[in-house]
Amino acid sequence: MCRNGSATFPKCPFHLLRNSPSTSTETPLPLGPKYASGDWAGWIGFCLRGVVEQAKDTLHRYERLITLNRDFHQRVNALGTSVRHARLVDEFFLSPVIQVTHARDLTGVTYPTARTDLRTLEELGIVKELIGPPQITYACMPIVEVVYLD
Repeated sequence: MCRNGSATFPKCPFHLLRNSPSTSTETPLPLGPKYASGDWAGWIGFCLRGVVEQAKDTLHRYERLITLNRDFHQRVNALGTSVRHARLVDEFFLSPVIQVTHARDLTGVTYPTARTDLRTLEELGIVKELIGPPQITYACMPIVEVVYLD
């Protein structure tokens, strides 16, 4: 809670609105005298707009992730690859960056087979090998973009 004179206001998650396209043309954050005077309806409305914008963004990201998941599985199925490839695709949705050792442990195959499986996913355009990490690592950049970069 925030105290200003006789009015006490709950903390509002301003960071939720900072990148929201709809708030860029609205009035600035409501920190002025209007809110210090106890305009609860305005304050609550402002916070709820933030909640609505965050929910819309989450729904949009969710829909994009579902579309990616279907697309990746269609690519794997079209190639007629093993069930291990589908399992790796699912794993990238849990963690978009995977080392070959993790793929090996996850699928129960040898290191060379896990590396070949990840290369197959790379050939399908699903993942890319990262250059620089000490262990061979692959990332699913479309997932990274949806979750972290948008």
